[in-house]
Amino acid sequence: MAGELRKPSLSLRGFARWHEVESKCDYCSLMCLEKIARDKLGYDPKIDMSGVAQANAFMLNNPNEFKGSFQMWSNNEEELVECLNEAIGYARSVDIQMYKYLIDLADEVQQEIMRAQMAYHRLAAGGFAGHDLLEVSRMLHKHFEDGDSLDFTLS
Repeated sequence: MAGELRKPSLSLRGFARWHEVESKCDYCSLMCLEKIARDKLGYDPKIDMSGVAQANAFMLNNPNEFKGSFQMWSNNEEELVECLNEAIGYARSVDIQMYKYLIDLADEVQQEIMRAQMAYHRLAAGGFAGHDLLEVSRMLHKHFEDGDSLDFTLS
């Protein structure tokens, strides 16, 4: 997604940076979960990579497609929350560290959904107009230049 947002036809570098930071957080979460699974539970997780090809094939060519990507993003994260909720119920009886970590992870994902929805509504209020998209992207880029904090306001 980050690469697609940098295309000259979109030039939304701030949104690209946001996706980079989220991706970095996702990678760190996966490594932590894998570590708990291996070290404490003796489980060797097999990561399903079948979705990688679909993610690599994803393309955005214009602002209208960008607008639609928010729904896909939200749907994916909501599906993840459902999976995490199932895992939380199971983990409670297996390992308290895994249980606590999954609760924290579910909270992070729910925060991501909230931020994505807030960004969508902020942009929708401006009609997803080109100037507004670029202004919000500039604000995000400036925010992420100062660090990797996912706590931001789009006002």
